[in-house]
This record gives sequence, structure tokens and C-alpha cells, in this order.
Amino acid sequence: MTITQDASPAITLGPVLCGTVVCKDLASSIKAYTEYLGVTVFEEGNIDAEQAIAWGLPDLLGKRYALMNNTLGDNWLRFIEQPDADIVTPISTQGWLSLEILVSDIYALAERFEDSPFTIIGPPKALELSDGIEAFQATGPSGEVLYLTRIVHDVPPFDLPRARCDVDRLFIPVLLVPDIEPSMALYSQLSHSNPLAFETKVTVINNALGRPLEQRMPIATIQFKEQTFIEIDEVSELPPRPVTGSGLPTGIAVVSFLVDNLDDVTLTAHGTITRFNSGLYQGRRSALYKGTAGEFIELIER
Repeated sequence: MTITQDASPAITLGPVLCGTVVCKDLASSIKAYTEYLGVTVFEEGNIDAEQAIAWGLPDLLGKRYALMNNTLGDNWLRFIEQPDADIVTPISTQGWLSLEILVSDIYALAERFEDSPFTIIGPPKALELSDGIEAFQATGPSGEVLYLTRIVHDVPPFDLPRARCDVDRLFIPVLLVPDIEPSMALYSQLSHSNPLAFETKVTVINNALGRPLEQRMPIATIQFKEQTFIEIDEVSELPPRPVTGSGLPTGIAVVSFLVDNLDDVTLTAHGTITRFNSGLYQGRRSALYKGTAGEFIELIER
């Protein structure tokens, strides 16, 4: 997990709302997350023509989906079933790398993951930055990477959220890009928040790529509203993420954010701006966009 400077009232993007994972089998993914992460199904159904057309992905029509929430009622995870999707190899392509989730006890959760559909790829421990931050990394049934993080105590001068329940919410999506500069510029423009760029070692990435464990890489963090962030990691040698028959990439396909005003967004929508009444949208305008590494960004007007 990485953190950045204090929030500014001028920030227009955030909070981070929801991550969407493309899975081969919806029932298996629901079962894994409900049994081991304590989320429940808030809404389940089939993607209708209005949403498929609005997203500019007509082949999504009829695909099964489920929207999941935590015990506090926050919808932070969505699955879309795509039976022809390959199980993505973690940390092998550009695009959304990971969903970082607040939890109350990383050691208990890591123990729960033993003999489960989740595979731990980075053991639970305090971060080198501070013993006030503990984390571990795991992959899910579709190869999606999860960073599970506990904020133990304040880490001045940073304003970090605390878990309000056993498994709380998504608060940092992590993005892998071939060139960090245009991605920083895009998310800075969307959020009106200044990036913090630096170099550091990311052990889980170094392990996956067979790099020396001490190798450093370019990283940027940008703070959004309500103690949420984005982390952008530069790995220039990785190929683009493959897409499924519906046009969505495999694994973590979309990350959804609230935004102050869609009319201020200068990106071209991958489809149209539309109002949906279903759980995540609540009648608000939304649209799908593409980022500089081909990642899908969903913006929902607050």
C-alpha cells in the first residue's frame, strides 16, 4: 500500500466506489467471496441492452452479474460472468493490477485463506514504511489480485482510513502502466489533485517478474476524496491485457469512481452518458471511459 499528501477541498474525483472483476463462473466467485471475505449479494441479474449500449460493449448483453456489498451496505465489488474468459496470470499485463481493501485483521484473514480459492502471493507483515500499516497480497478465483490492508494507528502526516468492519471497502485501485507520465496527467486532470511520484521497491511485483527483490520502480499516488487514492506503477515491458468476447479485459476490468460533474470530463466516453436506477448508480449519470493503459474507468456523477 502507498499513501500520499493530505486531501484538498478542490479534489473532484472520489471516493473510489467499486471494482469489477470478469469471472468465468459467477456462482464460484460469489461463493468464494461470501465465504472468505464476508460480503453478500446486493443485486444479481443480467446486463440489459441499455447498459451494454451505454458502455459501448453490445456483446455484454445478457451476461450475468452480481453486485456485492460489505456488512455496512457499501457496494464495492461487482462480478461479470464471461465463460470464455481466461484466468488472468497475476501481474503479467498492463491495466488494473489490484484492488486494495481495508480489513481489520490481516493475520486472521490470511489464516482464513489457507485451503481456500484464494492464494497468498505476499505474506502478512508490517510495511517497511511504518508499523502502523500491515498488509498482505492474494489472488482470487479469476486471477484478480487483492491487497488486504490494515491501518493500525496514525501515520503522520498522512490521513489514512480505518477498517469499520472485518472486511470493509476498496480504497486504492492499483494500475500497471507502460509509461507513468500520461497516466499521472490523466488522473490528476480528472481529480484536480497533484500526484506524488517517487521510486520504491514493490516486492510482489519483483517476485512476479523475476526481478531482484531490491529493484526499485517508478510509482505515483494521487489522493481522491474520502481517504481514497490511486496507485500507478510503471512496468514498461508488460503487454496489454487481453480482452474477452464481450470487449472487457480479463480479471479486474473496471474501476468505478464518483466524480463531481461529468460535463467537466474531457475524455471521450466509450459509449454514452446514461442514468441507471440499479444499486450502484441510484439514478445518477454515469459513463465508461478508457485510460492510457487501456484500463476501463467508470465515472458516476455524485
